[in-house]
Amino acid sequence: INDNHGHHIGDLVIKKVSEIIRNNIRNEDISVRWGGEEFVIVLDFHDKEELMKKAELIRMSVMENPIYGLSVTVSVGISSQLSISFNKQFKNADLALYQAKNSGRNKVVFYESK
Repeated sequence: INDNHGHHIGDLVIKKVSEIIRNNIRNEDISVRWGGEEFVIVLDFHDKEELMKKAELIRMSVMENPIYGLSVTVSVGISSQLSISFNKQFKNADLALYQAKNSGRNKVVFYESK
C-alpha cells in the first residue's frame, strides 16, 4: 500500500485495521501493533475453535470493508499452548502466520505442534 498509494494512506489503513481489531475483541483482550503491518492480539481463552472463530471474524471484517477504497486482507497465525512461555507462543504464532502467507494469504492458520 505504501509503495502504490503513499505512506499517508498506508498509515490510515493501519489505523483502520487497528480499529477493526479493537471492535472485534473484548475490553480485557490486548491488541498491539508489533511493527510495520503486524499486530499481536492476546486473548484470555485457549479453546482452538473459539480462537479460530475470533480470528476469522477479524479477517472477514477487514476483507469485507474496503478501507479508503482499497481492498485489504489480513493473514493470521494462532498459537495456544498453556504449557509454554509467551516467547515460544509468539514464535509459534509467527510460524503459523508465515504458513498463512506462504499458502496464499488472507487466511487463518493455527499452529500445530509436531
